[in-house]
Amino acid sequence: MQNKMAKRIAYFTNIAPHYRDRLWQILAASSDFELHFFFGKTSKSRIKENDFDSSLWINYQNRIHYIKNYRIKGVLFWQTGVIKEVLFNKWDAFIFLGEMFILSTWIAAILARIKKKLVLYWSHGIYGNENFLKLFIRKSFLLLADKHFLYGNYGKSQMINAGFDESKLYIIYNSLNYDKHLKLRNEVVDNNFFSLKHFFKNHNLPVLIFIGRLTPEKKLELLVQAVKELNAEEDCVNLIIVGDGPIKSSLANLSPELNGTFHLYGYCYEEEEIGRLIANASLCVSPGNVGLTAIHSLSFGTPVITHNNFSNQMPEFEAIEDGINGAFFEEDNIESLKRTIRSWLAEHPKKDIELKNACYEKIDTYYNPYYQLQVFKSGIS
Repeated sequence: MQNKMAKRIAYFTNIAPHYRDRLWQILAASSDFELHFFFGKTSKSRIKENDFDSSLWINYQNRIHYIKNYRIKGVLFWQTGVIKEVLFNKWDAFIFLGEMFILSTWIAAILARIKKKLVLYWSHGIYGNENFLKLFIRKSFLLLADKHFLYGNYGKSQMINAGFDESKLYIIYNSLNYDKHLKLRNEVVDNNFFSLKHFFKNHNLPVLIFIGRLTPEKKLELLVQAVKELNAEEDCVNLIIVGDGPIKSSLANLSPELNGTFHLYGYCYEEEEIGRLIANASLCVSPGNVGLTAIHSLSFGTPVITHNNFSNQMPEFEAIEDGINGAFFEEDNIESLKRTIRSWLAEHPKKDIELKNACYEKIDTYYNPYYQLQVFKSGIS
C-alpha cells in the first residue's frame, strides 16, 4: 500500500531499455515514494525495450508516460512535455538524465530549482577526458542539480576534483536482471555446451567471449586480430562474439581468416541462452569500453579483460578487480592484449569456485537493484 505522505517523483530519461526493467519494477513497487517514468521510444530496432504489458507492471500502468525526443542536428535534443510537468503538475522531486545535450533539461532544472523542488541528475558525472570548453559547459550543467546519482566512483572523484560537494554525490552503480541471473547461475553451467553446439573446429580450446552491441567503440577488430595472432603463435583459443550492430558484417568477413576458431553468434535476448554462452566461456574480453558487458559476464562467473585508460571507459570497469576477477591491458596495444589473455589463461586454466565467487561478489554487493534501491532512498531524502 502506497504511503500517503510518500514523495511524488518524476523521472525523465531518454528511453526504456529492457535491461532496466527489473530495477524499474523494484523502484515502482517501493512504498517509500511514488515514482513516475517519462521516456521516449527508441529508434534503434535492435535495442529491446521494457515490456510494460507484462503482469509485473499491471499495478503501475499509471506510472508510465511516453514523451517524444526530438533530435537537433544529430547531437542536441529536446524532450516534449518536460517543461509542462515542472510548471503545472505537483511533484516533490525531479530526476533527469544528467546529459548536457538535452536542451529541455537545462530549462526544466532551472524552473524546478526556482520552485524549490529537489532536482537530481542520474549520470556518469564528469568523464575526465573533456577539453576546457566541454568541461566548463558540463560543470555548468551539473551545477543545476541539488544531488547526483552516479554510475561509479571514477565519475565521483572527477566531480570532487571539480569542486562538487561529496555529500551530494551518490554512487548508484548499474544492474541487469539480477534475480534471473542469480537463479540461473548454477543451472547454465555445462562443460559440454560448446562441444554440442559445434561452433568451433576444436571445442577443447579455451573460449573467449564478447557480448554487447557491435559498435566501433568496442574495437572488436583488435580482439579478432589478437586471437588470430595467438593461434599463429600456438597459444590457441576460440572466440565467440554475441550481439548485433553496425560492424557485424565487417566482423563476419573476418571469419575465414580464423579457420574454425571464430563464431559470430548474432544478437540474443534469451537470458538462459546468454547465461550458457557466458558461464561456459573461459574469459570475456572487451577491447574497447566495457560497460554492461562486465556486469553480464561477472553475473555468470566469467572474468573480464578490458583496457586500462579509465577516462575512455564506461563506469562498469570498476566492477573488475585486477588479478582477482579480471585484468586490464594497455589501451589499443595488441601485444599487451595478447600478453594479458595469455597470462590469465595460464594462471586460470579452469574457472574454479573461488574465481567464480570473486566474479559474483561485486555483483551481489553493488551491481544489483536492491543495492540501488537503498541508494535511491538516500538520495531523495
